[in-house]
Amino acid sequence: MYIKKILLLSLLCFPLTLCADINIDDLKLFKQAESAIQKSTYPKLKSKLDGFFMRPYLDYQYLVYHFKQTDNKQIDHYLKEHKNTPYAALLKRRWIDYLARKARWSDYLKYGSFNTSSTRRQCDYLTALYQTKQKTAAYAKVAQIWTVGKSQPNSCDFIFKKWIDSKHLTPTLVWKRIDSAMFKRNIGLAKYLKRYLDKSEQKIVDRWLAIYNKPQKALKLDDLNLRPSRKHKIMISAVKRQYYQKHKKAIILWQTLQKNEKFSKAEIGALDSWLVRRLYDEDSDFYWQYISQSQPHDDKGKGAKIRAALLREDWNKVLDWVETLSSTEKDEEVWRYWEARALMALGKKHQGQYILGNLAHERSFYGFLAADQLGEPYRFNHQPTPDNKILQNHLAKQAGFKRATFFIQLNRAVEARREWRYAIKDLNLAELHAATQLASQLDWDFQVILTLAKAKSWNDVEKRFPLAFLEQVKKQAKNNKIDFAWVYGIIRQESAFNYRANSAVGATGLMQLMPATAKRVAKMLGIKKYHKKDLNNPLTNIQFGTKYLAHAYQKLRNNPVLATAGYNAGPHRVRKWLKQRPNMEADRWIELIPFRETRKYVKRVLTYATIYDHFRLKTKNQSLSQRLVFVENEIHLAKAEM
Repeated sequence: MYIKKILLLSLLCFPLTLCADINIDDLKLFKQAESAIQKSTYPKLKSKLDGFFMRPYLDYQYLVYHFKQTDNKQIDHYLKEHKNTPYAALLKRRWIDYLARKARWSDYLKYGSFNTSSTRRQCDYLTALYQTKQKTAAYAKVAQIWTVGKSQPNSCDFIFKKWIDSKHLTPTLVWKRIDSAMFKRNIGLAKYLKRYLDKSEQKIVDRWLAIYNKPQKALKLDDLNLRPSRKHKIMISAVKRQYYQKHKKAIILWQTLQKNEKFSKAEIGALDSWLVRRLYDEDSDFYWQYISQSQPHDDKGKGAKIRAALLREDWNKVLDWVETLSSTEKDEEVWRYWEARALMALGKKHQGQYILGNLAHERSFYGFLAADQLGEPYRFNHQPTPDNKILQNHLAKQAGFKRATFFIQLNRAVEARREWRYAIKDLNLAELHAATQLASQLDWDFQVILTLAKAKSWNDVEKRFPLAFLEQVKKQAKNNKIDFAWVYGIIRQESAFNYRANSAVGATGLMQLMPATAKRVAKMLGIKKYHKKDLNNPLTNIQFGTKYLAHAYQKLRNNPVLATAGYNAGPHRVRKWLKQRPNMEADRWIELIPFRETRKYVKRVLTYATIYDHFRLKTKNQSLSQRLVFVENEIHLAKAEM
């Protein structure tokens, strides 16, 4: 009997290590039920499933698989019986989509709602109202969906047509959508929408479209006798369009328009902010003069002005413009650090060191840099998560946690994550800490990190920076002659140890490799039989990712700052940025990376590498400052080919 159980385990659950703690009887019953769902013999098994913690999932799968034979009564019974599971909401969404496809509109209204993030389902709901003779209620919500600067799902076509045919579309609503379309550069939609305006207003749209092609025409709008608000919208959109054609002309156009038109402070502040955020890294006196005189109305624009001053090492301007930030933004570490750097550059050493002294207490990019500059040790501020065994046992017995554990042992990551998210959504702080310990016992590092984040418990450094796949990371880093703490920093930032992670753009696995990149790396490694699915194997992903990181490192002059930026944004962009930058200290170069995402990425990866190096691995190979190698703008480096 024991041999049979081991054989069943090996057949149903691979690899065995993931299923070591599964109850063999639970596993056998679960597999039997899944098979019965597809064979339509599931109802005969239900008596065996009474009290089985996997019953909500299995019942959900059965109903979805057999929607054609399902009625509202069965749905209602499920929603009542299993309301405290993630499958209740899933079933309701799947059911209303089915009802919409079948045009069962009366039934749809019983389960559907307009309060959803899905525009498609919102339109289905309004269609259901219309088809059940509730036209007034349906029409009351249409404008909310219609007035956007993009095309809406096909499911909206029916209710949009009925609404328009019923004369609910007004010129004000048409203009609202045209405005949105033009500022989103959706020209085709704007052209389509003008048909709903009278001929005099169509001429305005035509002029706006002509200005879109030739923004300088915005200087001549007086013949249309426009209201100031309309005129200013067209002019502002022209400046933005001109920016995408030629930056310098956009500034000249904006300055000329301001001489001829009286824009409000809000209009000036918003467009100045938009422009400065895009132009702060342009290194010429012309742009510097504009940026210096600009009046951005928000902290993002003001922050861009400070970065423009950093580019030019105008430390007085750095100090002046830091003072313009809101009190909340000014207290951010990034601006405290640069305020300190500016003070010290201007000879105010003690004031700068005072700020750095406070920063040095933080476990962060700027905290570590501050500590380095003061010659102080890093503060990791580690506080272990409370280990409440009684509370852990209490949670472990709850059905949601049991299902999550069962799924993770079966290597069904999607279902496991869904159950876990639902199980922890309403927990208090102590319970979240207990859940963290449960996830840790499962070696589910990704969920440990997310659960601690939900608890806002940032100080359990050991659990937030796990040492999973240690031998493989060490081996591949050694083979490629790069720092393995740095590899860990990349993994921690890219996937947080979710080896099944897939990004919206197609990056896969622990080190988030793009398929094309992985294909090139496979050739470098001499691997002939490679398939995209191989990237879901953690060991393969580490092998490929480490090789690619080392390749970028070598091509970018063994500079970890450049290689880290290249890993995120692509080496070609790093080479472009190098052409645009004078030689500068690495901290300043990082602060001036044009892509906000890459700027944050580089800071985080190098911070995480430092945490691994000094706290988790205790190798202490490099300080953060040592990792920030001086960035050289060499011609042969800028032109290097990957």
